[in-house]
Order: sequence, then structure tokens, then C-alpha cells
Amino acid sequence: MTPDQPTVSDGGTELDLGRWVSGGACIAHAEGKTWFVRFGIPGERVRVVVTRRARGVVYADVTSVISPSPARTDPACRSFGPGLCGGCDLQHVSLEEQRRSKRDVVVDCLTRLGGMRLDHLKKCVTETTSIPGDAGGLGWRTRMTALRTVGGIGMHRARSHEVVEVTECPITDNRVLPSVMRDVRPGEEFRAAIGSDGIVRVEAQGGSARVREAVTTLVGTESWSLPVGAFWQVHGGFAQYLGDTVVGLAGSVTGETWWDLYAGAGLLTAFLADAGASRVVSVESDGRACSAARRTFHNRPDVVLHHAEVAAWLADQAQPPHGVVVDPPRSGCGPEVTRQLMSLPVPRIIYVACDPAALARDVRILRSGGYEVQRVVPIDAFPMTHHVETVALLAFTHRLS
Repeated sequence: MTPDQPTVSDGGTELDLGRWVSGGACIAHAEGKTWFVRFGIPGERVRVVVTRRARGVVYADVTSVISPSPARTDPACRSFGPGLCGGCDLQHVSLEEQRRSKRDVVVDCLTRLGGMRLDHLKKCVTETTSIPGDAGGLGWRTRMTALRTVGGIGMHRARSHEVVEVTECPITDNRVLPSVMRDVRPGEEFRAAIGSDGIVRVEAQGGSARVREAVTTLVGTESWSLPVGAFWQVHGGFAQYLGDTVVGLAGSVTGETWWDLYAGAGLLTAFLADAGASRVVSVESDGRACSAARRTFHNRPDVVLHHAEVAAWLADQAQPPHGVVVDPPRSGCGPEVTRQLMSLPVPRIIYVACDPAALARDVRILRSGGYEVQRVVPIDAFPMTHHVETVALLAFTHRLS
């Protein structure tokens, strides 16, 4: 039987699954269409149920496995699977295969969307790295936003606004849910976070768990005090690991000037300054993050803070620094910012991406302006999910005519 001739039975359509693609799915081909199948593993033959159809594309979930992959494993959570909690999508996959899948997706995006050659990517993309702070891919989540229900907490189903009640969350630090169940009334939306002191602080929409004090997090030589709901890295070990990775890719920064764009509260600003940069310019548009940065860096003359939109700030710059770190939102830097960096041009760019597709789109623009991708590091900052953090080093090599 060929892949274009699926078996249809009362148990659903049978498919042979191909490679990993973005979003935690495997690709398959049948009925003259491309299928994106969740809850499978490449190489498996499975039965699926269709969840959505689009032009030439079918989305489906695995309902049963006919020929399982050796990488298939038992999920740690009872609420994992099709139609259940959407927080995880890879709990059925061994950690080794999860990390292989994330590297494969990064390479695939940089090839298809970034226009890069596969032979070059094989040399410059590292294996996906694991980070300290979890136990076998579990217990790493230190921040949560959800709904308190009568019997537990409400999480969204995958790709839905519908809420499903769960009574456990194995990827979350085991101190979080007991605090939520104790301090938040059913029906209230809440935010919870753990600081470096190990105390869970919870804010509830209805006011039953109103927290006045900020969450304080220590990383390296600095500390940050942020509201419970403010952005910070979710994996307990990721902030330190990310800073070390960025500094490692930057090489020697002693005496240099660096820009930290989309800087947030200044995590990477601190790492660059501590690594010896003589001047680090931090640019961030969010007011709460900027306030936190001012508290952290009030006695650091080597750090300059700007509360501004990145594109507007760059428009006023004429002299490039020695290097730039960009850590943009999920949509990426976009054409305007990437072309502004190219026009200077900035000698070194370290790009931190939470979406490999957005990274690849920006890389395509930067490569058209004479930049070369020298190193790409996928990081498993979100085990049991398809999400991957990627850090890439690009160097300006020549102007293209």
C-alpha cells in the first residue's frame, strides 16, 4: 500500500507518519493532500481522526497506534491526549526523541523558510541541549496562568478556548498547585509564580489571593523584582542557561559596546555587562519590565536603559555597536528591524527565538544583506511540549550588491 492510498476503517483513517514538522505534528501524505498529525511519532503506522480541513491540508489526531515507534512511552499525565489538556503535546515521546524532533524542526524551518543549505546546517546546528531544573522533563514550570475550578484547575484544550479541568500538572513545580488550591476560590482566574526564595505567590482575579509584593528572582550577580504576572522565563533553570549560552556565542566582549533589543527586564543585559562589555544599551517597550530593569541596574553605569519601541529607537542610530542581542516576541523582529540592523551594519547578531519559523524568516532577510549564520543552538526549555528556544549567531561578512 502506498502513502497516497490510506486505509479507511471504522476505527478511522490509517496513515504512515513521516518527519516532524513545526507544532509537534508529523507529516503524512494521502488522498492527494498533506496531513499534519499530532500524537504520533515518525515511522509509525496509526489510525487518526480528522480535526480540521483546510485547502489541500488535513489536520488529524492519532486515535490508535498500529506499529509503534521504539521512542513511544507512557505519558506522565492523565490529562494528556487528543481532546484533553493542550499544555503538552509530546508526553508520548521519549525525551531523546523529543530533543531530536526539535532540532529537526529548527533545521527544517531554516531550510524551507530561511533558504539555507542543508549541508551547512548540519555543521552549524548543534544537538538540542537540555538544561538543569527539571526531573526527566517534569517539574520545571515555575509560572502559571489558569482558572481555578471546583476540583482543580482549568486548562485550555489544544487550539481551543474551551476549558478542561485537570487535577495534576506533572510539568509544573509541585509547590504551585497546592498553593493555588488553598488560596484561590473556584471560578477565579489566577497567576502564580515561584521566586528564588521558593515561595509561591498567587494573584487571583477576584481578589481572594491578592499579592502585593513582587516575585524576586536571582540570576548570576543580579536580582529582579517583578509582579507575579510579568514576563519571566518559565523553566526554573532557563534564565541562567540562556545567559551563559548568549555570552558563549558572543565570545570576548571585553571593552565592547552591545545593544540588548527587546530586552525585557534586562536578563541578557546583565550577562553582557558581567562578561566585560564596557557599555550595554537595553531597549524595551514594556513599562513594567523597564521599571524592573531600573531597580536592578540603578548602580550600574555600564548599563544604559531606554523605554522605547525597538524600530523607532533604531531609526535614530547611526553608529553600530560591536554586537546586538535580539530577543523578539514570537512573531520575530520582522522586515523593518532586520533591515535597520543590516543598514548599519551590526558586525555580530545573537538572535534568541521562541519560534523557529520566525527566526528563519528573519534569517532569510539578514542573509540577503550579507550575514552568515555561524552557529545555531536549539534549547529544550519546554520539555514535553513542541516548543523550542533557539539561539543563533550571525556575522556580517560582506555587502551584497
